[in-house]
Amino acid sequence: MIKKMIVLFLSLVAIPATASIVITGTRFVYPSDDKEISINVENSGEKTALSQVWLTTGFSEKRTDKEVSKADIEDTPFVVLPPLFKIKPGNVQTVRILYTGEPLATDRESVFTLNVLDVPPKSKNIENSLQISVLSKFKFFYRPSAIAGDYNTAVDKIDWTITKQGSDIWLSAKNNSAFYITLDKARVITGGQEYDVQSGLAMMSPFGGITKAKISRLNTVPGQSAEIKFSYINDSGGSSDSVKVVN
Repeated sequence: MIKKMIVLFLSLVAIPATASIVITGTRFVYPSDDKEISINVENSGEKTALSQVWLTTGFSEKRTDKEVSKADIEDTPFVVLPPLFKIKPGNVQTVRILYTGEPLATDRESVFTLNVLDVPPKSKNIENSLQISVLSKFKFFYRPSAIAGDYNTAVDKIDWTITKQGSDIWLSAKNNSAFYITLDKARVITGGQEYDVQSGLAMMSPFGGITKAKISRLNTVPGQSAEIKFSYINDSGGSSDSVKVVN
């Protein structure tokens, strides 16, 4: 019954709107040694809200709800309790997420999408109102205890390269760690000048994931070492800074 309700809600379109449901956190990590983790869902609105929470396999900013299949839900080795609930104004609902024990990679992180649907209450004047359900998506990582090292030092294993493609100069990053790494911003410093890297840097998958973006105003590949100042998204969902020298 729960899966049927989930598939039904997936047919709803997520578009910008004012949501009353607020989630504490912007990304979530499930350590393999933990029996469960919990998230807090708050109703900041003035009316009772209906909310649904579920997980799907993988994560893509570009993937639409229509591209999420029933298998993406059924293949997720997690149970959400409760999956569907009402929250009164100002109240907080604690949602538990439990790992079912189905096999996942032990040498690297696995990524999922945590979906939170905010279904607004029906208006008394239904004919003259538009009911909009707001779907929020969050990155959800399963982190095996067998992974060596720490997430905050994983960025040290990024290989940076600067190349020329046509008339443009590109900065590329390759992830050699066991963690998913999401880059935020980057700048290239060479010859006493700083050059901004255009938006486009994205999340890199473990052991070989690559992302790249154009470097603004830089016309040639540096003939000497360059310094890369970059920021990445940490486990708290904030931004941390780091520096790497590229020879």
